Amino acid sequence: MNPPTRATRDGARREILDAVQAVLTRSGASTFTLAEIVTEMSHRNTGYAERTIRTMVTSHLCRNAPDHASITYDDLERVSRGVYRLATH
Repeated sequence: MNPPTRATRDGARREILDAVQAVLTRSGASTFTLAEIVTEMSHRNTGYAERTIRTMVTSHLCRNAPDHASITYDDLERVSRGVYRLATH
């Protein structure tokens, strides 16, 4: 299997952030779980595998993730195990 390209990551990033916003709007909360995002994206019939979504949230999009991803963004912050919030910029 070929590794994801930057274009793939950018597409997944947009879809994930849209899913995050939908979950937060619906719940009225300031935090969300990884499971909620996976479920939301599944309901939206995403073309991304669950593993890709999980990797993007926990590594690429999370500003306080361990530094082992080649491309990272400061979109999310991990507040506890499996719980995240949008990062303030």
